[in-house]
Amino acid sequence: MHCASKCWGNKQDVERDAVMNAFQETSELFESLHEARLRAIHAQRSAALHGVLDARVALGRVVVALEVAEDACREAHAVSTESAGQN
Repeated sequence: MHCASKCWGNKQDVERDAVMNAFQETSELFESLHEARLRAIHAQRSAALHGVLDARVALGRVVVALEVAEDACREAHAVSTESAGQN
């Protein structure tokens, strides 16, 4: 019986650590994606100013892809936040 409660405690610790790690990783990933999106927007504007329309269009697709990635990261972060509250 003692081992069962000790093993269960270890399992809870491992799960809590995994949730906290996911929380931290998604926070850092979101910051990186956000910064990359802002840089892509800046590059897109620069391409437009210099008349490089193909680059502007391609960078527009990069911006959209980064927005989608940011949204997915927000969702993952929310899930890890909810999981952290349950542990």
